[in-house]
Amino acid sequence: MAKVTALTTTVSVDDSGGVARDISSSTRSVSFDFPRAEQDVTGLDKSSMERLLLRGDWTGTLSGIFDPGTNASHDVFKTIGTQAGTLLRTVTIGFSTGGTVTGECVLTSYQHQIGEDGSHTWSVPFSLANGTAAVWS
Repeated sequence: MAKVTALTTTVSVDDSGGVARDISSSTRSVSFDFPRAEQDVTGLDKSSMERLLLRGDWTGTLSGIFDPGTNASHDVFKTIGTQAGTLLRTVTIGFSTGGTVTGECVLTSYQHQIGEDGSHTWSVPFSLANGTAAVWS
């Protein structure tokens, strides 16, 4: 099997109107995980732990450079924290190899970092929202 890089990865996130916006040009990094809950079911008759795997999740963080342009990252994220109700957004990460991972997520924070050097960056944590697993395609 060939090894590949993540060069030319694309990132799309729904804006507050439900329209997918490609924010790849201002996204600098993406981290994500597929954790599973577990339940300790160890009986008193055991000398080591015994566990069952439970529900899965998809969590992660998008990070990038502040871009206030029309339909750019700031337009997509600016209602986080100010919009009433649940902020369900479709997050799609596409890879140069043709595969994608997509999930319906909640965006929990729109964090800004202003550096001593004058840089203005952002990060947005996300988690699955509606009980449906993220899909690889």
